[in-house]
This record gives sequence, C-alpha cells and structure tokens, in this order.
Amino acid sequence: MDRGVPRELLDDLTAEFDSLRTLVPSGTNLRLPTPAVGWDVGAGVSHLIGCDLLAEEAVGAPGEFRRARPATDVGPAELLEGHITARKDHPMERLRQEWADAFAAMLRAFTSSRREQRVPWFGRR
Repeated sequence: MDRGVPRELLDDLTAEFDSLRTLVPSGTNLRLPTPAVGWDVGAGVSHLIGCDLLAEEAVGAPGEFRRARPATDVGPAELLEGHITARKDHPMERLRQEWADAFAAMLRAFTSSRREQRVPWFGRR
C-alpha cells in the first residue's frame, strides 16, 4: 500500500506556499486592495487558510468533513467567507502564523493519507 501524496508533489506544493509567503511579508498592510474586486490582502490570506483547513479535514477526517457540511450543501464559497469574516481583525503576524499552521496541518494529512484513498469534496457526489 502506497502512503500519502508523492514527495515530488508535496515539494512543489511547499515551494508554492513559500513563494506566496514572500508576497505577504511581515508588516504588510492587510487592508491593501487586491486585483480581486472587494478583496484585500487579509481576505486573500484568510481564504488560503480556509482552503488548507478544508483540505486537511477532507483528507484527514473525511467522515467529519461530510458531517460538517450543512444539509443544504453550503458550498466552499460560503464556508470560505466564514473563514474570511472570522479573521478580518487579526493582526498580520497572527494571520501569517495561522496560515503556516494550516498549511503544515494540510501537509501532514496529505503525507499520512493512502494513495488509493477517496477524498470527499464539494460538487456532485
């Protein structure tokens, strides 16, 4: 049985994470607007945190992931909006730490998964 996501993919994902973090250095003004209409830097980082947390849960605790989604099948946009709202007043250093922690948790889940494991997500079932 093969364990986890292939190392090459994890290395690529980590390189992308590191590259993104250089775009949001310590001291960045979280209220700076981004090209995404209505989004500032803080919302973008919070969105990434939310994606990492959802992926970590889907891989690491698929049953909980399925149960946590409301019966009305609230999609990822609504869930991620909740992540953004919950973090809108966090200072930059706290947001950067949460981002690093969420990414690390996602990597741990990917590493401990089985290659043949089916992972729940949004959309058609």
